[in-house]
Amino acid sequence: MYILKNTPSAEGQYEAIQQTTQPMPPPGYLWWPDSLDRAVFDQYEGFILPTIKRGTVASYEANAEAYEAWKAEQPEPEPEPTDTEVLNTLLGVME
Repeated sequence: MYILKNTPSAEGQYEAIQQTTQPMPPPGYLWWPDSLDRAVFDQYEGFILPTIKRGTVASYEANAEAYEAWKAEQPEPEPEPTDTEVLNTLLGVME
């Protein structure tokens, strides 16, 4: 069974969907049916607007506005080192 915390963060992001072996979702969690696609959830990193019926996520849509605002606040990731830079580091070559 897959579960989702029933409250998002202050920014509107839901935590990652989790798997549990319990027969019912624990308090504070919703059931995420196996048949409900997770692609949009993953694409928008948990920024969704769910429709909830009786403790179950019945459907959802992306919360693109909140996602874009959150992304704009994130620092730029450090660029990955090139193969040459890695090799030079391993060989102890200084430029």
